[in-house]
Amino acid sequence: MAIEEAKKRRLKEQAEHDRLVQHIKYIVDLAGFRLGDRVKLVHKESRRRYE
Repeated sequence: MAIEEAKKRRLKEQAEHDRLVQHIKYIVDLAGFRLGDRVKLVHKESRRRYE
């Protein structure tokens, strides 16, 4: 059961990351820029890295 909860939590974190990156890309585009490299983030609670 704990493994399934951990998997659900990771999927939720990944979805939040993906949504955040889309928002960042949108804002950067509105400002007339584009991202040159990947966005690197670290989740505050789990400390999981997204690169």
